[in-house]
Amino acid sequence: MDKVQVTFFTEKEEVERRVVDVRLVYRARNQRVDSLTDDSVDTFYSCLLCQSFAPSHVCVITPERLGLCGAYNWLDGKAAYEIDPTGANQPLVKGECLDPVRGQWANINKYVYDNSKQAIERFNAYSMLEDPMTSCGCFEAIVALLPECNGVMLVQREYMGQTPAGMKFSILASMAGGGQQTPGFLGIGKAYITSRKFIAAEGGHRRIVWMPSSLKEALREDFELIGKRLGIENFLDMIADETVSTELAGVQEYLKKVNHPALSMWEVTSPSPEAAAVDAARALGSKEAKIVSAASGSSSSGTAVAVAEAPAQPAAGVPATTTPVVPLAPVVLEKPAIAAISAAPAAPASATPPPDGVGAIISVLERLRSLPMQTQLQEGMSAEQQMGALQSSTALHLLHAGANMLLMYSGLLGATPSAASASPVVAPVPKVTAKAAAPPSTPVIATPAPKAITSTPKPISSARIVMPSTFKVPEERAGHAIRKVTLGGTGTRTSAVTIGGAECLPFRHFEGNTGCRPAIAMEVFDQDPKGYPEPLREAYGSLLKDPALMAKYCVEELGAEVISVRLAGTHPENGDKSPEAAADLIKDVLKAVGVPLIITGTNHFEKNNAVMKYIAATFAGENLLLNWAETDNYKTIAAAAMGYNHCIVSQSPIDVNMSKQLNILLTNMGVAPEKIVIDPYTGALGYGLEYTYSVMERIRTSAFSGDVMLALPMLTTPGYEVARTKESKAPVSAFPLWGPENERGALMEIATATALLNAGCDLLVLYHPVAARTMKQKIKEMTAC
Repeated sequence: MDKVQVTFFTEKEEVERRVVDVRLVYRARNQRVDSLTDDSVDTFYSCLLCQSFAPSHVCVITPERLGLCGAYNWLDGKAAYEIDPTGANQPLVKGECLDPVRGQWANINKYVYDNSKQAIERFNAYSMLEDPMTSCGCFEAIVALLPECNGVMLVQREYMGQTPAGMKFSILASMAGGGQQTPGFLGIGKAYITSRKFIAAEGGHRRIVWMPSSLKEALREDFELIGKRLGIENFLDMIADETVSTELAGVQEYLKKVNHPALSMWEVTSPSPEAAAVDAARALGSKEAKIVSAASGSSSSGTAVAVAEAPAQPAAGVPATTTPVVPLAPVVLEKPAIAAISAAPAAPASATPPPDGVGAIISVLERLRSLPMQTQLQEGMSAEQQMGALQSSTALHLLHAGANMLLMYSGLLGATPSAASASPVVAPVPKVTAKAAAPPSTPVIATPAPKAITSTPKPISSARIVMPSTFKVPEERAGHAIRKVTLGGTGTRTSAVTIGGAECLPFRHFEGNTGCRPAIAMEVFDQDPKGYPEPLREAYGSLLKDPALMAKYCVEELGAEVISVRLAGTHPENGDKSPEAAADLIKDVLKAVGVPLIITGTNHFEKNNAVMKYIAATFAGENLLLNWAETDNYKTIAAAAMGYNHCIVSQSPIDVNMSKQLNILLTNMGVAPEKIVIDPYTGALGYGLEYTYSVMERIRTSAFSGDVMLALPMLTTPGYEVARTKESKAPVSAFPLWGPENERGALMEIATATALLNAGCDLLVLYHPVAARTMKQKIKEMTAC
């Protein structure tokens, strides 16, 4: 494949018409793998495409679990491997089955460990609570634990409203993403929701207690089939949505009203009976493990079968039955539990919490519930009252979410079933016996008659905080250094700026040489910049119309060490200025200041090539930094840089592999590495900064590990990116909670620039005078050691 054409449709009617056809195509694609199961194949496929954003993320694609982005199923992974055997999709032979219930295989574990930079040791394909698959951030939907409802909720990326977890999709995504294993939060592709393997280790589809109504309608046909398979009539209607409630108390009430199957299942935070049996057998020895493996349905090739929704053979330690496995401990949800936020005062606890760290936290949360705290936005509120309500609501949600995680991991939110008997378990919080009453805010776990077996929670010692008086910072030495690149210093330039040279991560002076001090550049324009924020216009005034005087002001008053000249007016659609006009402007700037110059062009390849060639020849010997070359337009600019002894910016769109590839192409042409500066492409705060940071960090750590094509200094443009954001321009009258607009842009630029410095940036291109002064001072402070 040499070329791909992409067409964007923006008319609502046309989009709606085409969506129908697109969904049919996707449905047909998903149906292609319906006949395949995870047990019928011995090979899965990997996907590492998103490691640019999440370095430790490894996607494992199985016939019954597509990639979390929704774009790759098992057949897609197979085809991609056949097209590119060295690409991101590789075949994974499963090998020995270590856990048929949770879905864990020896060879898969080894691949995930090796390709997650040794960050992830184990991976369970069918569990969201124990060693789940990592998520990068590209997932179509999120599964989140709702322990108070003994189930889980689903929310897709398109849903912008509130959820019973107290968080919208964007906040949930920040918890689930980043390439980390986050028990209780799982990024998934939408098609996985209807898979027979959907969180099978936790009970599968019966656990779904809430999802947005739009997602319900999109999956209605599939859920009708799921309901028939489960033997539950009108199953989809039993699942609450935002039209029922987005509060836990409302969802709990609805679940009791419709008698949702999750209420009669085992405690969601405890292992399933099948999982407990596998654990028990593993503990008893290999002989018993083989018995459990056979009883659970695993094959000799190491495949596993679903046990959460289909009738299962009795496992070792589980009494034999003639019916499908049924939930053991029904959950009676009388009142909202720990994570439920209520504005009304709570009734006094019927039992005194234990005098340890966990008990103290529970007591504090109970007292917080009784406070008359305003957490809801109401009409007529002032900006200050709105901010106070939002802060209170956010703080309470975070406190309760943290308490849930603490209780889950401490064992107080669900005791582990006895491994030998897989008996029903009573999960007290903090202590409940078969006859004792639970605290009012705690879900009561009732055991089935006639035999009610209780389990004593494991003891928890009192928390004690010990503040260290001394500590040793661990050192990690790099084996290679970043190359140095010098700008200016020749021709008419009275100063030179050298960047790079680091032998350790930024500002970690105790580990080695941090290289040259990061430099500050500021930008001037060949014409009045369109869309320029009003606070910046006020700061520079008439200087915006005189690039030479503005450059002099930036150097003498703001301390700029480099000046970037943006030639936006040379674009054919934005003035179409000639190369000669651009050269005249640069000549004026060169006369006004003695610092090195960056010449920033446009994205019109043909015109930019002509401009850069002319400027490179006209100012031969000035050692300019020609900004920028990219994969589709590097040859002409690289030749000009080599021919007239200038440096060049190698720009790639937030991708480590593309950055490396472009540097290889440039050096193959003959460009010296000491003349190349990497631009990884900058995202502003709130606009992809975390992706930029992740890619820059990977570029720098790869360089220190010996990748010479990435061992180059980096340039970023936080000024340009922040100036394009709505937050830097919108008036305070329209968004009173955002604060004064004359401060917003500077603060966003400072925050963005600070993050980029810590990721390894060597040359910052800034706009705001306050940001320039602040960052110059901060760089001085951080490099003073």
